[in-house]
Amino acid sequence: NNAPVNSLSQALVNSFKQEFPKLVSDPKVKAIVVTGANGFFCGGAEISEFALMTAAGPDAFKESSPVAQLSEMMDMIDASPKTVVAAINGQALGGGLEVALA
Repeated sequence: NNAPVNSLSQALVNSFKQEFPKLVSDPKVKAIVVTGANGFFCGGAEISEFALMTAAGPDAFKESSPVAQLSEMMDMIDASPKTVVAAINGQALGGGLEVALA
């Protein structure tokens, strides 16, 4: 939950990347549900962080960049041995739609 529209901030992506493997490795967890709050599934990228990517220039696509981190997050969902369900409970825009489709 990253109010008001559950945007994909670096903090949210980093938190997801830390917590998701714990769910995957927990034998008590049979499936993983990804959802949003406040009437939004996900509003896409955190626009206020675009300046960081712009400042990075061509480096924005290297391994530690926000783009690469988001891609890694979606790869984790796609490669999960457990069923991952996107409970789309509102708008899914931009990168949020990509996460839902992963």
